[in-house]
Amino acid sequence: MIERAELEREVGTLIAYADGVPRDDDVLFDRTDALARLNPAMALEIGQVLLSSANPDRREIAVNLIGAAALIDLTLRDVALSSLRPILGDPRVGPLSAVIVQLGHLDDTRSRDEILAHADHADSAVRHAVACALPSVGLNETALAALRELMLDDDDDVRDWATFGLAEQSDANDEATRNALLDRVEDDVYEIQVEAIVGLARRQDERVRPYLMRELADPQHADLLDDAVDFLDRGTGRDWLHEVTTP
Repeated sequence: MIERAELEREVGTLIAYADGVPRDDDVLFDRTDALARLNPAMALEIGQVLLSSANPDRREIAVNLIGAAALIDLTLRDVALSSLRPILGDPRVGPLSAVIVQLGHLDDTRSRDEILAHADHADSAVRHAVACALPSVGLNETALAALRELMLDDDDDVRDWATFGLAEQSDANDEATRNALLDRVEDDVYEIQVEAIVGLARRQDERVRPYLMRELADPQHADLLDDAVDFLDRGTGRDWLHEVTTP
């Protein structure tokens, strides 16, 4: 088992690396996860100490370290949540967006209302975090309305995650949900188009057919669109794609 002093040195190395890369760097997340795996309980304790740092970048690393530790060792979940929830009041974007994401990873339904309070945050990183987290913390009517609003966001990543959350992580099938998905079938971002089409097909909304046919005409279409065909076939009991493409 790794000694605490050695783990603290590794955390210092992680911080030094983090200072030189963007916050969405994949290697940073991989290294944080690998570090937490060395000793989850000790990593959580070190993260708790870092949470009191005056430096928001250190607090952000602390949040991700605590979240990673709790996901690796679920017996730490309650302790982690009690440490993370207060960070929802952090005024800085880095720690705030990180804690929203981690609370989503930990399925913390108790944090849903506080997360929702940040749905219209001025910074897109926070709105993106909210869009990612909401399906995991509970989609009540207020959360569904927030996702629909985030599907109209100017930021592509925010729209993408909000659309994915509503389309594939929610079973909501009301008119407002279907109309919100229909509004995204011609989004400027292809991935969002596909998510919206699949979401409508899952709900067997007949309005999706012309958009689905348009995309299937491209031999390089996303595999998910084949799933959309299956969803529609289940609803009708017919092989509609074969019918419309056979002379």
